[in-house]
Amino acid sequence: MVLFSTLILWAGWGNAAEPIKMGAIFSLSGPLAHNGVENKFVVDYLVSKVNKEGGINGQPIELIFYDDESDPTKTVLNFKRLVETDKIVVALGPNGTATGMAVKSLIQKAQIPTFMNIGGDVVIMGGKFGPFDWNFKSPQRSSTAIERVMMYLKKKGMNKIAVLVDSGGFGMDGKEHIEKLAPKYDIKIVASEMADPKDTDTTPQLARIKAKDAQAILAWAFGPLSGIISKNIKQLGIKVPEIQNHGMAGPLYLSMAGKDGEGVIFVSSKILVAEELPNNDPVKKVNLGLIKVYEEHKRPLHTQATYAYDMINIVINALRKAGTDRFKLRETIEQSTI
Repeated sequence: MVLFSTLILWAGWGNAAEPIKMGAIFSLSGPLAHNGVENKFVVDYLVSKVNKEGGINGQPIELIFYDDESDPTKTVLNFKRLVETDKIVVALGPNGTATGMAVKSLIQKAQIPTFMNIGGDVVIMGGKFGPFDWNFKSPQRSSTAIERVMMYLKKKGMNKIAVLVDSGGFGMDGKEHIEKLAPKYDIKIVASEMADPKDTDTTPQLARIKAKDAQAILAWAFGPLSGIISKNIKQLGIKVPEIQNHGMAGPLYLSMAGKDGEGVIFVSSKILVAEELPNNDPVKKVNLGLIKVYEEHKRPLHTQATYAYDMINIVINALRKAGTDRFKLRETIEQSTI
């Protein structure tokens, strides 16, 4: 599945306006599809809204979608097609750490502002990970999310933890930050295990964890594996608290884990508790508005919605300010706040 769709609302434009070509590469199939589909929904909704309201300074947005099928190789092919054939001025996605890393050097070479919805930090890290002048991402950094977890553990007096990560880009990025941040909070990692993202059973790893004296289990896995971990924890009768990551807080996890997800602790964005926020919280109104959109479309709420919302809004606002000059656009995105 290469080209998924091209979206543009031409009605009312006549022949006066040259469209702004915006590319998007999301995982609409494969193990990362639960994230990619949410990205597509939010981006589709907001671009359609902008076009109905007159576009960007009188220009409609032509939104060109590709499905990378959660495959880094196909992500590379799709990005090349967006740049070389479609002649885009800005790109959205991809939505996986591994797929994002696959195109990181291409983005730098093509000098196309690219805004990703990726939890892992490596896409915006330099040094051994390569330059990232043209890369941006909307979710909170894994290092930020993990530090919040460490603060929570410290507050609760839990200083011995077990860690179970996936062997993909997101899990390995998380593992590095967990190992770096745990000593800062006087937290000892008494067990460290790994699972393949495609695994359907993690009981061997969890059995080894059960034999240790961990006071909590920190699971840093993405996709269906996160639900499997929770089920296996309950199957083995492990009683210590389970903490999961910011990438999986949402309905997909609940659909996978079922009743075994009850009581699991997540680090997450505020949208899941939007109604409980004080009225002076600056993100309450925005989150409630996004919740209303999801309700109107009869979709289960997902934290990825907030990340996609930030991503597309920052890009749209930057286009309004900077136009389609790639260098000015990159600089404007870098300086953006919403």
